[in-house]
Amino acid sequence: MRRDFTYVDDVVEALVRVGARPPVANPTWPADEADPASSAAPFRIYNVGAQQPVELLKFIEELERCLGKSAQL
Repeated sequence: MRRDFTYVDDVVEALVRVGARPPVANPTWPADEADPASSAAPFRIYNVGAQQPVELLKFIEELERCLGKSAQL
């Protein structure tokens, strides 16, 4: 299993930036010629991940090393 971790500060910054310009619906959006940059719905999906997935067990091993404790898996 792999996960892409994101710093909380990065998520907060993304929310602040998105909050300044909320998405709006495009009433003329043609369903038969779908454009992924536009939508009939007033929402957007944003990826604020780092695009660097980490093996979950490697992450747990690093936490164990840093904390000096074994995880109960």
